[in-house]
Amino acid sequence: GIGKTTLAKKAGSQAEQDKLFDKVVLVEVSQSPDVSTIQGVIADHLGLQFKGETVPGRASKLYDYLNKEEKKILIILDNLWKKIKLEDVGIPFGNVCKGLKLLLTARSRDVLRNEMDSQKNFPVEALCEKDAWILFKNIAGTHVDHPRLNSVATEVANKCGGFPLAL
Repeated sequence: GIGKTTLAKKAGSQAEQDKLFDKVVLVEVSQSPDVSTIQGVIADHLGLQFKGETVPGRASKLYDYLNKEEKKILIILDNLWKKIKLEDVGIPFGNVCKGLKLLLTARSRDVLRNEMDSQKNFPVEALCEKDAWILFKNIAGTHVDHPRLNSVATEVANKCGGFPLAL
């Protein structure tokens, strides 16, 4: 891919390191999201315990915790393929909870814009040819500049299409 997950993880790590948030929770959502699993991952990171609650009961408990929590929390929902009803998970949204922020990544901008009603979108694009070559050289080493290797190295870098993870 283009590196959205890597970028989201790095942003979360940096935000926590810089103490912008007291807790950062990363949930890899996947193509077939399971509300119970998402709730469980969030609860584990926050130190919450669910004991026999139904999915709606867990959502209510999670919502109450996040809404009352004085701490600043960043929840990263990574790799959305379709809409997730945040209320079904128990995540307050809008201006309901001042200390809570959400970072969403998706394969499609439409999921974020139209289905999740995201407030700000930051498209992640492939690198231009020049930047892709610089990254490739940094990873592969300076020996790619050798006359016998340069044409092959350039071809490999071009076939990666500017996708950082492919490089």
